[in-house]
Amino acid sequence: MRYLVGLVIAGLVCACAPDEKVAQQSDELTGDNGIWENGLATNGIWENGIWENGIWENGIWENGIWENGIWENGWRADQLTNNAYAGQLLQYIYSCAMPATNSDGLSLTTVIGPVGHEVTLTGAIGVGINADNTAWWETGTCDESCQRWVSACVLARTNAYGVNVQISMRAPSNAPQRVKDALALTGTEGTEFDLPEGAFFGNLFQTTPNDAYVADGPATGIITATPAFYACSGEGSNIPALTSRFCSSQGDDQVIDVVGTCQATTNGPGVCAALTNGAHEDCFLDAAQTGAPWKEVITTYLRTPLVVCGNQICESGETAAGCPTDCRLGGWTKTFDGTLDTPAGNPIGSGGGRFAIGPNDEIVVIAAGKAQDLGGGILPDPGPSPHDIAVAKYDRDGVYSWGRRIEIPGEPSVNKATAEGVTVLNNGNIKIAGTTYDGGWNLWWIELDPTGLVVPGSFRMEGGTGEVFNRGHGGELVHDAAGNLYLYGTWQGIGVDVGYCSYTSAGAPGGTFVARLGNDATDCWVRGFEFPTSPVTAGQLAIGSDGDLVFKTRNDGTQLVRLDGETGGTLWTRTVPQYPLAFTIDPLDNNILIAGQYDGIRPFAESPDNEGQVNRPDYFLARLSWSSGDADWTRYATYQTLTPNAPDAWVEVTPTRVTIDTYTRGVLVAGMFDQKNGALVNFGAGNYYSYAFNDPFLASYSTDGDFRFSKQVPLVLEGLLSTMNVDSRSHIVMSGSFGGSMLIDGQFVANNDPLLLNNEQTFISSFPMPADGDLLAPVFENVPSTVSVQATGPTGAQVWYMPPTALDANGATVFCTPKPNTLLALGTHNIVCSATDIHGNATTTSFSASVVDTRGPIIRTPGDFTIPATGSTTVATYATVVAQDQVTGATTVNCTPASGTALPPGPNKITCTSTDASANTTTESFTITVHDETVPVLSLPANISAIATSAAGKPIAFIATATDAVDGNVPVTCTPPSGSTFAPGPTMVQCSATDVSGNTANGSFTVTVTFQFGTILQPVNADGTSIFKLGSVVPVRFQLAGPSAGIQTPAHLFLRKLSSNPMGSVIEAVATGSADTGNWFRYTGSTYSFNLATSGLSVGTWELQIDLHDGVIHKVNISLKP
Repeated sequence: MRYLVGLVIAGLVCACAPDEKVAQQSDELTGDNGIWENGLATNGIWENGIWENGIWENGIWENGIWENGIWENGWRADQLTNNAYAGQLLQYIYSCAMPATNSDGLSLTTVIGPVGHEVTLTGAIGVGINADNTAWWETGTCDESCQRWVSACVLARTNAYGVNVQISMRAPSNAPQRVKDALALTGTEGTEFDLPEGAFFGNLFQTTPNDAYVADGPATGIITATPAFYACSGEGSNIPALTSRFCSSQGDDQVIDVVGTCQATTNGPGVCAALTNGAHEDCFLDAAQTGAPWKEVITTYLRTPLVVCGNQICESGETAAGCPTDCRLGGWTKTFDGTLDTPAGNPIGSGGGRFAIGPNDEIVVIAAGKAQDLGGGILPDPGPSPHDIAVAKYDRDGVYSWGRRIEIPGEPSVNKATAEGVTVLNNGNIKIAGTTYDGGWNLWWIELDPTGLVVPGSFRMEGGTGEVFNRGHGGELVHDAAGNLYLYGTWQGIGVDVGYCSYTSAGAPGGTFVARLGNDATDCWVRGFEFPTSPVTAGQLAIGSDGDLVFKTRNDGTQLVRLDGETGGTLWTRTVPQYPLAFTIDPLDNNILIAGQYDGIRPFAESPDNEGQVNRPDYFLARLSWSSGDADWTRYATYQTLTPNAPDAWVEVTPTRVTIDTYTRGVLVAGMFDQKNGALVNFGAGNYYSYAFNDPFLASYSTDGDFRFSKQVPLVLEGLLSTMNVDSRSHIVMSGSFGGSMLIDGQFVANNDPLLLNNEQTFISSFPMPADGDLLAPVFENVPSTVSVQATGPTGAQVWYMPPTALDANGATVFCTPKPNTLLALGTHNIVCSATDIHGNATTTSFSASVVDTRGPIIRTPGDFTIPATGSTTVATYATVVAQDQVTGATTVNCTPASGTALPPGPNKITCTSTDASANTTTESFTITVHDETVPVLSLPANISAIATSAAGKPIAFIATATDAVDGNVPVTCTPPSGSTFAPGPTMVQCSATDVSGNTANGSFTVTVTFQFGTILQPVNADGTSIFKLGSVVPVRFQLAGPSAGIQTPAHLFLRKLSSNPMGSVIEAVATGSADTGNWFRYTGSTYSFNLATSGLSVGTWELQIDLHDGVIHKVNISLKP
């Protein structure tokens, strides 16, 4: 993706930079060539922005960032009016989520906010992509995956201190294609930004209930899940004062939860899957990689080197002359790669970085290995032997003087030459000692002149099976004022030969030794110390101004002995702690300054340790009398756990070097410290916290034990302190190895290949001793105002806040308790922050953090529903309404009307209230609609039959009624209506009734009107016995009777022959004479007459059918004969 500058959102990061001054903020969001300016100032997101008045309560979730859009009504107008951070935060959310233009090329820019407080939102990056690869700006929807991508982008662009640091953001291979397109590398971005800083993931908008919603609320559990802010540290994350973004090396993961290293290191596994195409994917919340992975991960890269004058970091390319605010005068750091055989492998051999300081403050560095570049180019191979050592000399300002590669004889098939110790004599000559292998381990030593040439005849090698020389902790050889060299080491087998003298075992399989290398057998000695187990490791050797020696007989032993420098005889023996320790001898009074570890009982017959750690070794520094070895005084570190009563919280401090600055009379202790589960160590200048790595430290005291200063050297990802000493100018010189990056005395140093696992480089650094006399305490800045957080459970809430910053000429450590992310109970808590500079000058400040419960329970209703009416009122029942409060838990709900109440038809509002233990009341309602869905019941007459009283039929009256279960009697409409004259024949009467709710009932019945038929008149017999001659005319006559008598109505005559087989069809009768028409009867004087002509018929029986058109056929039979 294009280059971006970290967003200044204070609450998303940590207050960690000990030397950092808050920079001037930029309010710009625009930029050129993909370089984006940051714009939110310190103390933004938590106090005044996203947390209290933003997303959490009034903004994104509740008021509709997803449903209605942040640009429409997703942020309350008063927040945009009164809180600049709210608007700025929205700018960054919007610029992360939206691209500059949509697919139509239209700019995605909008303006929100009240008049006078408008906020312009401009799209820029476009990672607002849903899991199905659709875009937020196209669909109006941002699912959880989309929320996570936007959150990761905002977190990656966070910068608490306002330092404009360009970053490169990269998407993982498993990201949606449109996210990968949005973050695709451009131009030389991939090579220009090559230092992995870390990876970011989380969900700013995660305020939904933990449980799925059921209707209006969650069923059980905590109501609100707090937003998630996660990160893992990469090799370049150890630049807190530079980026002020990601202080993982110091463990200041106080708001962003730094869950571990992104990838595996020598300290353990990482939290993410291996890098794929330069980006992390599938990151977890612990190194065990348990649970579901976060797939929406954005990896950030920084430039190497990072050269920003004014950030109080002395970077590669900066000098004290060019940038005095960053680089101290006289300070420098050198780094060296591994051997050319393994260019990305180990540090410089087993002797990597050990050095000695000469009488003119020159620094001589030794390294065992193959061809090396120690600052002046690759050193040439001196010969065929595989046993080479490298030596380089620098002046006190770090300027390279010369380098040599010296051949050490040995077995060609085994490459095991090591340079173990070095010292510089008063005349500037250099003595080096080490071991090599030639069928057995051999001890060798050699002398170089000040130009690095071998002094003729100075090379010596003594050997024999089982002989081993080890440097122990010291790393330096020691010599007396006359130039006599003293060695120490271990032996196995029958003993050890050193120079002209030897030591023969009295029966033990091995042990340690101290030897003086003389010019002949009368000027040397070897003193052996036997142990029943072998092998052992030698402790340390130091020499006093009177030439006597102090030696710890084994590194894991308990004996400290003083030896006569001339004879090797024992002057006294002192029991010391078994754990690793380091010591030196004061050149002025020969008192011994010893630092180390103890467990349980304080050393030197002091009281039991009531202030230390349980089941872990504790740090001490003591001064022992030169004459007796008794302790004059002892100093200790103090310990604290971030989590009270944490069962497995500890800090392990391992001193590796003690020296004395003869100019300032200061005792300087160097070593490593590591911690677990939030434990802290305080040497006197505030609490130190090593997040995931062993960090070097420096602690200085006066020779009377008064604390002077302490410093931490943050390392990412791994490292080791090798040697420390002080030159005549009171400049501290340190050496060791590091992987990833480090920050030493304010100077940022990056590894040559920080992505490569276990790729450690050697460093040597020199910087001035902090001056005494600083009595000024740090000055606090950016102290938070009162923090108010809603409780998220019965135990309170995890309270996030941005720790204040502190300014001090020598840097300051800020520590607050309770720390951010601490679970605090309901009520008001006093957050006390201390700022301590390196000299122990301290100041405190405080502010309040309140955990409040002002939200009522969430009521779960059944929602609106409808029931059928059963009468004028209907009994309505509904499921039990429950309420869950984030603090109180389940709460009682009162609903009115109650379940089981008879409700009238129509909508009925049910109002439910619930009050928690803090007297917060919530009211919710739902509607029960009683709906009349039942049709009325019709009551209709049975089918009606009637005799016509006229040719038109007869008037018929009837009664039709309807009854409704809700409305009672309802009117009925019938067609034809009652009282109508019904025509002869059947008539269907259609009736309907509609109640008030519009339910309609339909029914019908039939009214049939017929004429009352009288009888068939002669000559036709009514009984069908009449016989007529074929061809004759048969008079057919009838009369109507009763109410129908005298009615004239159309009548027709039809015939059908019955005697044929099959039976004949019905035909119209044929009349004779002019008086008849067709088959119509003529009506005369109440008689209907028809003269039937039979000439067209045939012999047989015929059925006469008389149709009066009232639905009834009147029949009579006649027979025709020939």
